[in-house]
Amino acid sequence: MKTTSVLVTLCLYVLIEADRHEKIMCKPQSGFQLSRCDPTLSWNSDEYPITCLKTSAKDNFSNEEIRRLKRQMKSIQEEWEDMKSMLAEMRGERGTESDCARQGGLVRLEKCYTVPHLSSSYTTDYDEAAAECAKEGASLAEIHDRAQQDDLHKFALTKMPAGHAYVFVWVGMTYNPQSSMLLYKSGKEIRSSRLKWRPSNNPSTEQLHKNLSMMVNNHTSDFGLINQGKFPFLHGGICEKEI
Repeated sequence: MKTTSVLVTLCLYVLIEADRHEKIMCKPQSGFQLSRCDPTLSWNSDEYPITCLKTSAKDNFSNEEIRRLKRQMKSIQEEWEDMKSMLAEMRGERGTESDCARQGGLVRLEKCYTVPHLSSSYTTDYDEAAAECAKEGASLAEIHDRAQQDDLHKFALTKMPAGHAYVFVWVGMTYNPQSSMLLYKSGKEIRSSRLKWRPSNNPSTEQLHKNLSMMVNNHTSDFGLINQGKFPFLHGGICEKEI
């Protein structure tokens, strides 16, 4: 009993002193039995019937604190994943000039123009061409002036299937046959005469011919815009996205 009392007293003393530095834990040393210890402890002895060990970091926290920290870590991880998704989405919407070059695109006035799919046959209607652009975070290209039209025509020539002298590609703005105005997604309107139309009775005055395509032709005298409905099948579309 006396030995046990001394050991308890010693542990309490060590714990009190350790509070000034770090918390420790006392337990009987392996191989010793408290009931058979010498009641008199010699401070000069090489061995004592107790061992003092550091407590682990886990022991310094309650179970509730550990659960709270785990919840916080999970919340931080979820926020990080959301941020990565947002950055990836933003990158998909805007991209960079190097991204555009890797896609074989044309960089012009802070926009990237691509032709994601140009078929050798008539397989793509207006909605399908728009969907192809959307896969790249883009939309069908809108043409605002003759200089841009000439640049896009030259670019599309480099994408033509082998053996083809010309193709027809969808573009994004629409045409009003009544007012002869071109309408853009921004709501802006311009005179259709500012752009080059394909010769042979274009633009059409048919009221349902509001969607636009462009003929791309190796013979540069025979190329330009064509207004028609949404459902004719063409070779593909020209896409644009900001960079």
